[in-house]
Amino acid sequence: MVSWPQHAAALALLCMLWVLACNTLAEAGAGDTGAQVVRAPGMAKRIPVLEGGFIYPMLPFGPGNQLVGLREALVLGRLLRRTVVIHQILPLHFKDEAAEGGPGGTRPLDFDQLYDFDRLSRQQSVATQEELLRGGWSGRLDLVGSVGKRFLGADNLERFRRLNVTWGEDTPFVDFHVFNCSNASLGHMEAQMRPYKYAGFALYQTAVPDTGAARFRLKETGHLCHDLYLQVSMTLVRSPHILNIAKRFREQRLGGANAPYLAVHVRPYEDICFDVWTQEPFNSTRADEVCKNGNLYRVFQNQTLVYMRTLERRVKTSGAGRPRLFVMTHPVLRPVVTKLYQQVDLHPVYCDMPDLEAAVGHRSLSLLGVLEEEVASQADFFLGSHVSSMTATVLQDRFARGKSPNSTSVFVDTLSAPVKRKDPREAPRRPRRAPTRSPRKAPRKAPRRAPRNALR
Repeated sequence: MVSWPQHAAALALLCMLWVLACNTLAEAGAGDTGAQVVRAPGMAKRIPVLEGGFIYPMLPFGPGNQLVGLREALVLGRLLRRTVVIHQILPLHFKDEAAEGGPGGTRPLDFDQLYDFDRLSRQQSVATQEELLRGGWSGRLDLVGSVGKRFLGADNLERFRRLNVTWGEDTPFVDFHVFNCSNASLGHMEAQMRPYKYAGFALYQTAVPDTGAARFRLKETGHLCHDLYLQVSMTLVRSPHILNIAKRFREQRLGGANAPYLAVHVRPYEDICFDVWTQEPFNSTRADEVCKNGNLYRVFQNQTLVYMRTLERRVKTSGAGRPRLFVMTHPVLRPVVTKLYQQVDLHPVYCDMPDLEAAVGHRSLSLLGVLEEEVASQADFFLGSHVSSMTATVLQDRFARGKSPNSTSVFVDTLSAPVKRKDPREAPRRPRRAPTRSPRKAPRKAPRRAPRNALR
């Protein structure tokens, strides 16, 4: 008679054999697609290449925006049954070394320098551009898809070509105009893309609205693309390289690897607003004219102070020590941000360019931003700027790690006051003349009416 422990062991062995058999079949199936992917040794447990073809994400703007668009590509890859091509991330100022911090700053960032590709490949069908090129792909796209033409201007097309991807004069550019993730919308997109193996797609807040803003809802809504976006966010984990740099930074600058701290992101928007912040005295009228969040300058100090005092009271009971203040903001803004914080007895800690250079060997404003995002994602509490994709990335990363939604917020009452602007096409009006008063006349008396019964 077989004992229960023996029976359980046999059952476990059968389950293990079944998993191995499924993996073997899956790997065998990958070869039937005709897609040649030259993989590194030790990658046998990756999800195989799919028969539907490939999606090549064409991602605009800076690294934070590009990584938001990549998440959307992963959503479309699942829905359209296509393998997503993972490629390098371009710095925001990909043509300006000075703006990126100096020599070497404009070099593309390898994806596996930022995120754990090995982990991602076990949860979704992905292939690196290098793998496909080694397998014989020419780098030419068979189709370029978009929803609207916003991201297909000359500057962005130049940006995409920097990644060694091409298209010809005969390559169809398909504008889907509207995409709402309905069955009809997905079916139409799939049918249009079906004949094309390598399909580029311009993506940023395209498949899923509001992904680059703090208002993006970090809970299931029942909307297919939105909820899938939350799922794929959990598959993107920072690379060991970035995690190690962040760990050393916390140990050296934030009081220890486990010391408490508040992280804030101070982001005047748009970039032209930087000039307003750095000029003295601060011009509120000008800020309202050129900034989307022109009131941020006036509120961020005291709102930070409120959250810092709350965190101090919380950690005081645990004996963890006084929390530090970590601040994400552009280097040109740091002198004025420091001065304003010191006015309310707050002392910000920044991740400076020398910290990054010591770790990676060169300067890069874009890579510095990625490192800041990771440090902010680990904070006990995070306070962001709602108009920024970097704040959105931190919020999404914290959600993916299971951080409590009660440990995040954004600065409030930051929007610019409405500015009444004149229409330049409107002809100037002649000034109105002040009305002249005429002498007041005595009211004219109405004729006296005779009684009805009088003198008939």
